[in-house]
Amino acid sequence: MTDNSNADTQILSGWNRFPVGKTGFREVDDLFLYYREDCPRIVRGNGRSYGDSSFCTEGVTFGMLPRNRLLSLNETTGVLRTEAGATLDEILRAVVPRGWFLPVTPGTKFATLGGCIACDVHGKNHHLCGNISSFVDSLTMLFPDGSQTTCSREVKPDLFWATCGGLGLSGMIVDATIRLKKIETSYIQVRLDKCQNLDAVMALLQDQPEKFHYSVAWMDCLARGKRLGRSILMRGDHSRREDLPAALRATPFVTHGDAQISLPFDLPGAALNPLSVKLFNAAYYHKLRAKTQYHTQHYDPYFYPLDGIGHWNRLYGRRGYLQYQCVLPYETARAGLAYLLDAFSGSGNGSFLAVLKTMGEEAGPLGFPKPGFTLALDMPASGAPLLDLLDRIDQEVTDLGGRVYLAKDSRMKPVWLPRMYPRLEEWRSVIRKYNPQSLSQSHLSRRLGLTA
Repeated sequence: MTDNSNADTQILSGWNRFPVGKTGFREVDDLFLYYREDCPRIVRGNGRSYGDSSFCTEGVTFGMLPRNRLLSLNETTGVLRTEAGATLDEILRAVVPRGWFLPVTPGTKFATLGGCIACDVHGKNHHLCGNISSFVDSLTMLFPDGSQTTCSREVKPDLFWATCGGLGLSGMIVDATIRLKKIETSYIQVRLDKCQNLDAVMALLQDQPEKFHYSVAWMDCLARGKRLGRSILMRGDHSRREDLPAALRATPFVTHGDAQISLPFDLPGAALNPLSVKLFNAAYYHKLRAKTQYHTQHYDPYFYPLDGIGHWNRLYGRRGYLQYQCVLPYETARAGLAYLLDAFSGSGNGSFLAVLKTMGEEAGPLGFPKPGFTLALDMPASGAPLLDLLDRIDQEVTDLGGRVYLAKDSRMKPVWLPRMYPRLEEWRSVIRKYNPQSLSQSHLSRRLGLTA
């Protein structure tokens, strides 16, 4: 095995800072550096994913940020080709002034495009548009043995679908060609609805979703009894120019700015406790006084509200936090969501950041979505009681036909993997075909035995 001593030793984690691991680290300014080693390796974008999928504790982690060139943009069709290390932030700054937008976006613009494809991210419009893979035309791939190829739905489709959602385990995404969404302005027409309980928000999310391109609900996960699942549903569409107030029409394509504030240090671990979260959730819910409210909002706070706070992950203290996201099929979602909300609120592990969305069709063999509801919430990493609770929830989610989002997982046990992902062996066979030595590995893949 080749000595990887030229790589700097670093302690890395996902954005949630749990777990952490020691790894050799090297920026990929030269592709030769990726395949010259004969040790396990994984590719890392901007470190904005959760969990342990973006670092390799048994080998080298390769940082992609130097490979961030936007290679071409057809301003007529919106077809963009870019290196995988380009962040959504960089892409938006380039394409929004030209009347284009990302067809699918996660909740942060600081993720790289390669990372988004590796996680096959979904956004507020999955019920209509699917994952980011729905808009990827082709990928250029580099393998640990130094070979390189292009894949798409038509050319090597097995590799294409094993890569979209494959968590970087099929090899390095060198560049990608995607189709952007045409827009008339950089603003969103937003409708807010106050929902008194879980049944109310679930009904609205399923009520003619084609009316709204984007839908997501913030949920008070500590409310109980008749208020269980009370929420604020935020739906929206891209504003047309004539929808804008007169003051905004002269400059319809304003891009986003930089974060205005930043957390300079970690908050004490006790700052986020059941009482403080309960008070915050109640205040946030009651801040919306009218049952329904409309307003015009720039895309940045609508899609990326937390990006306005630099280092916002420090809110959870040095121990970091866990994000738990699962999807439940429509037929079991009501019972499953009630169980989850009761379990989290009853244990005191409530979250001030809990979101509920509907999902559409499945994509690749290791893809997360399926038709149903997805709930995601953040919780401080508080130790063994929380981990035990999540183990019990994993079993309930599995029994209800659901699955956990691997791209955000930090601690799931491998026993649930085959039941949650019934196409797992199909995906593994493709990985063995293109990565026969299993050199593409991560802390997550070893923990779950993904590439075993």
